[in-house]
Amino acid sequence: MNSERSVGNDIVFALGSDRTGMVFRNNFMDKVLTSYEKSLLSKVAEKDTFFWMIWSAKEAAYKFASRFDPQMKFLPKMHSVEGFHTYRYPLSMSKRLDGFRVSTGLEEFDSVSFLVHTAANRVTVRCVVIGEFVLGVACSCDADFKNLLWGVKRIPSDRYAVQSKSVREFARRSIADHLGINIGLIEIEESLYCAPRISVRDTDSLWPISLSHDQFGVCFSVLLE
Repeated sequence: MNSERSVGNDIVFALGSDRTGMVFRNNFMDKVLTSYEKSLLSKVAEKDTFFWMIWSAKEAAYKFASRFDPQMKFLPKMHSVEGFHTYRYPLSMSKRLDGFRVSTGLEEFDSVSFLVHTAANRVTVRCVVIGEFVLGVACSCDADFKNLLWGVKRIPSDRYAVQSKSVREFARRSIADHLGINIGLIEIEESLYCAPRISVRDTDSLWPISLSHDQFGVCFSVLLE
C-alpha cells in the first residue's frame, strides 16, 4: 500500500429531532460556514440537507488530512469549501433506511462533489443521501473512489459504546464478505498516534479505513487494492 493514500468519511443523521432547522438556530451557521459557503447555501432550496453535506464534507476532509497530521484539530471554518458539483442533485431525504447498505464505488449514486481546503491540502469529497443519513467520503483522486468499499447501517441505539462497537463489527463483516474470507482474519489496527487501518492476518495487506457514527447510524469507508 502507498503510505500517502488516505480516506476519510462522515455520517450525519440529518432527520434527527435536534438536527432539523439546527442550521438556523443559535447562530450555528456562523460558527460553521464561511461567507462563501453561506452564499452556496443560499442558492439551494433544501438548505438543511445541503448544510449537513457541507458539514460532512468538512469532517471527511479533516479525517483524510489528519491521517498525515495526527495533531490537526477539527475547526469547521478552518476547513473551507471551495465549490461543489452536483450529479443529478440528490438533496431530498428519502424513506427511512432499514438495515444496511454496502457498495463499491459511488458511481451508481446521485452525489454532490465538494473541494475542501484543509491546512495541508485540497481534498475531494463526495456526499450522498442514503435514507435519512448524509454521508461524506474523501479520497485522494477519482480512481480511489472506484476502489472504495463503503457501508452505512442503522443501529437500534444511539449510545456511544453501541455506535463504536457496531461500526467496527459492521466494517469487519462487510470487508470479510467482500473478500470472501473468514471475519476472524480481518483486524482493525488503530492507536492514538495512527489512523485506523485494515489488516488481513498472515498477509501484507494494509488499507486505510475511516469509521463514523452519529446517533442511529454508522458507516465505514475503506480503500481496497
